Amino acid sequence: MQLLNKIIVWFVLSLLVILFAGYSVYQSDTALLLEDIVAGNGESRLKNKAPTPQRLEQTIPFNVNSWLIDIYKPSTGEAQAVIMLIPGADEHGKDERRLVAFAYSLARVGFMVLVPELPDFQNFRLRPENAQQVALLVKQLYQQGVVNRERPFGIAAFSYAVGPVFLAASSAELVEQVDFILAVGGYYNIYDSVSYITTGYFQTKEKSYYLTPHPYARMVLVESHLEFLGEHDQRILRRVINRLMRDQGAPVKDLVAQLSPAARALYTLAENRDPKKVKSLIDSLPKAMKSNIASLDLASHQLHRLHSQVILIHGRDDNMIPFPQSQQLGAVLPNSYVYIVDGLSHVDVRQDLMDSYTFFQAIRALLQLRKQA
Repeated sequence: MQLLNKIIVWFVLSLLVILFAGYSVYQSDTALLLEDIVAGNGESRLKNKAPTPQRLEQTIPFNVNSWLIDIYKPSTGEAQAVIMLIPGADEHGKDERRLVAFAYSLARVGFMVLVPELPDFQNFRLRPENAQQVALLVKQLYQQGVVNRERPFGIAAFSYAVGPVFLAASSAELVEQVDFILAVGGYYNIYDSVSYITTGYFQTKEKSYYLTPHPYARMVLVESHLEFLGEHDQRILRRVINRLMRDQGAPVKDLVAQLSPAARALYTLAENRDPKKVKSLIDSLPKAMKSNIASLDLASHQLHRLHSQVILIHGRDDNMIPFPQSQQLGAVLPNSYVYIVDGLSHVDVRQDLMDSYTFFQAIRALLQLRKQA
């Protein structure tokens, strides 16, 4: 009887510990932030708990130029860390609704969030100069006192913005200035990424995959290289893009016939579906286009001197940039953690992300960086 009583007491105490631990997790900042991210602009426990952060617009001067930047400040207490969000190629820029919702979520848990207006990304101009712009902006933020060494400072990048951000953060000017990087749905090998968005094929070390790529990705590929062409070619290719974005099966031969050889080479690459042809088609591009692609390839740059803590998050069914790209990037970075999650379609959050323990771990890792200088 005495043994039975001990077993019962042990069982009750164990159950209480489990319940207490579960309740603590449920009430944690990690759980609250995860719920709020999934909720987007909808209701959440975090929104009910934390007042709406302030959203201020500020101009950061630089020589004859200036940057417009949105600053999200926690409404209660001082910010524990500062994070700058760099959106991917999207016409809405800093006002993109998902980005705005994410910025508010981070500010509710103690981050001061900076979201700059970067016209190049809004206009699909993906260039090596983007990295220089990010580096100059960070340096100016330090000079203006918006960012200082008293609080951890990090950069979050999404999609194709991941490349320029890593190039900037690993530069001599910033290598000691960026404490952490959050990269969502980013790339590592630009050539493999181009191969996927045009053909749908990608691979890991273990196996090959096929996933129908989002047509938006091919549109970005073409749009980002239009400036290397004349006005006539730009106008015709934009008509091609508009027609195909409305209907992927729409006939465009009449328009393609009007293109110059250089423009036709770009179109042929974008419409190719054979992975074996990708390298030769890239080689057939005009020199300026090939140079632009090469300059954005992280696989050909030395990233080992990067000191930042790095969190890489990628959706397993991402149809813009395949998940092995983040795995490959994490493999060459000394202080990185890679989280491959279900419920994340590129940068679009689905409701089932709420059940992802891997995403919970990623969010917890991000929140731990608030107090690490």
